[in-house]
Amino acid sequence: MSSSACLLLVENGEEPELKEEGLPDSTAQDYILTRYRWLLIGVLSLCTLALGGFLMRPIRPIDLDQAEVISLATQVKGMTLLQFNPHWECFSPVNLQSCGNQAFGVISGLLQRHQVDFANIVELPTSYQPPKGWAMSCRPGGGGDTTCLIWKADTWEVIGPGTECWFGRGRACAVMTFQHLGTDLKVTVAGAHFPHGAETGWYSEFLGVLHFNLDKSRNVTDKVVVLADSNAGIHQKSDISLQAGMGTLRPHVKAPTVFYKYRTCCNNVGYRGFFDRILANFGSSLALIEDGPYQGQSGGYTMTPAFARISLPSGAAAGEFHHPVLARLNL
Repeated sequence: MSSSACLLLVENGEEPELKEEGLPDSTAQDYILTRYRWLLIGVLSLCTLALGGFLMRPIRPIDLDQAEVISLATQVKGMTLLQFNPHWECFSPVNLQSCGNQAFGVISGLLQRHQVDFANIVELPTSYQPPKGWAMSCRPGGGGDTTCLIWKADTWEVIGPGTECWFGRGRACAVMTFQHLGTDLKVTVAGAHFPHGAETGWYSEFLGVLHFNLDKSRNVTDKVVVLADSNAGIHQKSDISLQAGMGTLRPHVKAPTVFYKYRTCCNNVGYRGFFDRILANFGSSLALIEDGPYQGQSGGYTMTPAFARISLPSGAAAGEFHHPVLARLNL
């Protein structure tokens, strides 16, 4: 029985003639009422089953565009970040085959194995092609220096404002703002190659340049990630003091910090400095990630991989290859 038929039956409300042949009128009425009552209960039961079947039918989802569907299904739980400075001599023509191409492989491997959201690669040639799904933008710093921001393009899109971070004098910086595809999370990412001399005016000036460029996106988002070769030990510039110098510390928000288990700089000095930094002014924690394949190449981050044990092109000194730093920013 259909639900519409049930409704018609109930709406009509017609009663059968209360007469049964051969019975007194009062007895006939009792008999008919009893039979009618059971008939009515049966009809209502069938209607209930029909209505239940109607309600259990699959409901066609409301048509949503792809971004809305992703927004409903996705929550950003964190992001993976990479800072790496293989150093310029690895990519010089004389070392490109022995060091540069293998460094390209290390970068691509780290991006893919850890599904890195944002990376800053210092002194990387623009001839490098990131893996499918990632995009890259490089900024020059004068004197041949570059810093390249790489992002997971199927997860993040570039939004305004655009910046022209420029310091010159052989030091590069890049600042870009992104929005997560499918959610409203926005973050500004800065990549930087700081000068040496943590207590010098030159260093303070570089912090000021970053401060100026980061301020441009403050009306869009106050969430900032900085990926940098800081060229300063933690005892000289802590992660928090660097953020203070760039003006990225947020009121009443405790910035998470990485516990660096190994030193990143450099091949030529036997890895004595915590130079490469991953900074964020938001999130619940920053957890260091140690990459298995790279651990094998570097003796657990204690030595330079064999491919990068090279000298400067002049041969006067050893190259300055750094260890990469990976971290997970948990939100």
